[in-house]
Amino acid sequence: MYRGFMKHEQSDCHLESVQRLNLDKLNKDIGIVIKEQVSDLRGKTRSFLLTIISNLKFRGRQCLPLRGRADDSDSNVNQLNVMRCEDNPNFKEWLLRKSEKYTSPEIQNELLKIMSQILVGDETTDVSNREQLVACIRWIDEQLEVHEDFTGLYQIDDTCAKTISDSIQDTYDGASAMSGPKSGVQKRIKDEQPKALYNHCHGHRLNLACSDSIKRVKIMCDALDKTQEITKLVKKSLQRDTQLEKIRRAALLESEDDYMYAGIRVLCPTRWTVKADVMIAIINKYESLKKLWEWSLEKLKDTDMRARVRGVGAHMQRFDFFFGLSLGKCLLRNADNLNASLQTKDLSAAEGNVMALKTVKAISLMRTDETYRLFRQKVTNFAELKGVAEPCLHR
Repeated sequence: MYRGFMKHEQSDCHLESVQRLNLDKLNKDIGIVIKEQVSDLRGKTRSFLLTIISNLKFRGRQCLPLRGRADDSDSNVNQLNVMRCEDNPNFKEWLLRKSEKYTSPEIQNELLKIMSQILVGDETTDVSNREQLVACIRWIDEQLEVHEDFTGLYQIDDTCAKTISDSIQDTYDGASAMSGPKSGVQKRIKDEQPKALYNHCHGHRLNLACSDSIKRVKIMCDALDKTQEITKLVKKSLQRDTQLEKIRRAALLESEDDYMYAGIRVLCPTRWTVKADVMIAIINKYESLKKLWEWSLEKLKDTDMRARVRGVGAHMQRFDFFFGLSLGKCLLRNADNLNASLQTKDLSAAEGNVMALKTVKAISLMRTDETYRLFRQKVTNFAELKGVAEPCLHR
């Protein structure tokens, strides 16, 4: 029987049957094979297109020309594509194709036009305590002129991610409702439109950086808290605001300095990059404010309000408050200028980056022993002119 099996195993019919069985296992349905090939080709095409788009985006953000002055093969964008082949060898095969490789000037211009349109959205509370969604369209025309068109204010019931994402359908601020990676507005919109890119507002990021830095310095935190209290006492009372104006006009008759015209505004608790002007106004009106507190104590009868006025008056006599006020003015003035520049509608990303680096460099140059010595001496002399007490160590 064993010999019979061995003889059958070597027979032509058995060998042919085994060969057919193995071929059936290797072969796939023709529909499945075509589908896999198309899916693989689509994935590669998408990857190569994203590489080309990233090259265009880089040159567009840096305001660099695409074509250059040489022939098409030596143009800037084509040379950048060739350099990217070092990272992805398969990309070289794509560029060697004769057609349908998305590198023609017409397609590049179309891609740049698509990338030039941005939806800007943010939410805020109005004076009637209603949540309002602000929407703007930022776009670039054929002459590379930047336009920002306000589309409207839309009342929303709440500030949860679903409500906001239902109201707008790609610049958001960095709040968790906007930037949340799992259920934030940017995630919900990207689920519906994968091409929508999330970009955290640079002005808001600068504001957060100032906030985190200042909160670590106690003398500046205390100075800003009292600055906020001073602005409230002045601007929340018509009588005190009017009396300060009278004191200012009387002082103006004795001085011709233009800065005497600077006004005091209430500080926004969430905006850190707009506080330098208020701090400068308080320093310039130091004597006028102290006269205002004296006048207020004579007129006020409310115990709590008198205590608040006495509190700010006592703090304005202390050197540490005046020093924190002067330090905040010096630092936040640089941040204010950068914040205003970043909001310029025709500012390019490269120019914004240069301004940010210059601001960081300017502040870094202040961090030397000699600069601090000169700054402290200047503040001490100025405080003496303002009638502020001499610096002393705390117990």
